[in-house]
Amino acid sequence: MAILGKKIKGRGVNGLIFSRQVTKVEMDFMGEICPVPSIKVRLLLKNLHAGGELKVLVDHSCAVGNIIEGLDKKAYQHVVNEVANGIWEVIIKKF
Repeated sequence: MAILGKKIKGRGVNGLIFSRQVTKVEMDFMGEICPVPSIKVRLLLKNLHAGGELKVLVDHSCAVGNIIEGLDKKAYQHVVNEVANGIWEVIIKKF
């Protein structure tokens, strides 16, 4: 996991609750089954600045679908790349 931008503190998703909004977050949810990745993404997006980016790695195709379905299309853009056989990178940008 990598969190870039502003300093954070606390716990929550994977032990982190953000006390401040962040601008760039990278999370690895490999091996986690649905609906866990989409729930964690929802929590992370609440603390992402407008213009911020969340990059997520998953290895279950259903997780990709659930993450995308949960996005508010008016507030977020997304791109999905299969970076290796059975591994997807979902990049979400907040407007």
